[in-house]
Amino acid sequence: MKLRKITFLFFLFIFTTGAFASDFDYLYNFYYSKDYFRLRNNFEKIILKEKWQNDFMKGVVLSVFSKHSESNAVFIDLLSFYGNVIHDSIKAEIYKHKAINHENLFEYKEALYTLKITKEKYLAYLNEEEKEEIIDDLELYDALKDELPQTLSGKTGETVQMKKDIAGLWNIP
Repeated sequence: MKLRKITFLFFLFIFTTGAFASDFDYLYNFYYSKDYFRLRNNFEKIILKEKWQNDFMKGVVLSVFSKHSESNAVFIDLLSFYGNVIHDSIKAEIYKHKAINHENLFEYKEALYTLKITKEKYLAYLNEEEKEEIIDDLELYDALKDELPQTLSGKTGETVQMKKDIAGLWNIP
């Protein structure tokens, strides 16, 4: 009887630790295949074993769903606290997302700096398409590094003349 309990506990331990290890792979496969909605939905339900894994997935989800400043904050904390634990291939993904976040926030100088780090340290972990993209983006951000963020200004009192046609649809003459 005691042997059965020990065997049961042993198998339970083996299966649960394996399940935690595969949860990150499960979520990462959604990320890798660019299935971001499934990634977000499953990330909300799964608690990963390692804190850095949770933070990485949280940063990716925030980045993909246009919460760029929040995503950058998560990535900065992640790199400062777990930089020595995270594999370089994951760091390459983090820096790619940071550059995209900076671009979307119109922070071109920071995007340039982030891509320089990616090119210098993590280029070996990128595929050929991503390598070409980084080289092009470096040139673009170098040209835009001193530009101010884009702004939108609206004028009040402007109207557009419109007429209805025979079918009742609005047309601009």
